[in-house]
Amino acid sequence: MRGPVLPEHPTKSRRADLWLLIAIAATTVVAHWLTGGRYGFHRDELATLDDARHLAWGYVAYPPVTPFFGWLSLHLFGTSLVGFRFFASLANAIAIVLAGLIARELGGRRTAQLLAACASVPFALVAGALMQYVSFDYLAWVAAAYFVARLCRSSDPRWWLAIGAAIGFGMLSKYSMPFLVAGLTVGFFTSGLRSQLGSKWLWLGAGLALLLFLPNFLWQWRHDFVSLAFLQHIHARDIRIGRTSSFLPDQLEIPMEPFARAVEIVLKDSELRDDRGYTPEVVLWDHAVRHSAYVQSRHATGRVLVAAA
Repeated sequence: MRGPVLPEHPTKSRRADLWLLIAIAATTVVAHWLTGGRYGFHRDELATLDDARHLAWGYVAYPPVTPFFGWLSLHLFGTSLVGFRFFASLANAIAIVLAGLIARELGGRRTAQLLAACASVPFALVAGALMQYVSFDYLAWVAAAYFVARLCRSSDPRWWLAIGAAIGFGMLSKYSMPFLVAGLTVGFFTSGLRSQLGSKWLWLGAGLALLLFLPNFLWQWRHDFVSLAFLQHIHARDIRIGRTSSFLPDQLEIPMEPFARAVEIVLKDSELRDDRGYTPEVVLWDHAVRHSAYVQSRHATGRVLVAAA
């Protein structure tokens, strides 16, 4: 796979761009720190707070990453509402920086990077307001996208290790990561990256993802995959009370906009393509597939439900 020939930004300019991205991200952490203690613990946070006092490799409602950061918060800040939510806000802040860096990898200058970062701020302010797995799952997806962009631009197969680490971390945060893997798989086989099928780094990255997820998988196996039973129960409850009445229309409405934008970019890219241009097909197909495949039905407490029946 031919690497890109986009002009590199001067080192000082790149460093200045990074500091601007960090400054934008830091404002969200400060905003959460100043306002995050006003309304008390959310009921889901109380469950996480209790689980944080009993660390394990798995739990009924979620994988172990969120309780681990809850445990870390308790040891650093005590039973502090603002402190308990700190790592959730930090995860979203890191994702803001990565959004800007993704724009850089796709050829964006400072303005594009800052716009990408600013576009990520509203979600960070909402998701980072509560200590829930949403923040860590979100960070894993954005990190994986950034590492894929680095792989496409540099053609350095060692980036597969970082991709594998992001996927493994994501599986320890929330069980939605297979949707991202599905998107990456389509992008892989429809782009020049398929030439790396024989690379040891690809398989080392896959092995790293599985190794990171293994402790949680073993926990689920020892507990008869109780999380699947939990999701089945929630799904059956939502059908019973009518929360799924608009499920199928929503599955068409929610993904179509980003899917249409992704297809539009692919078509525009094909118009402008030349032998030396940078064409991040794998990133675009990842975006299209995972948005059209992901099951996005939310109930009142904000959880994403996956129909496991």
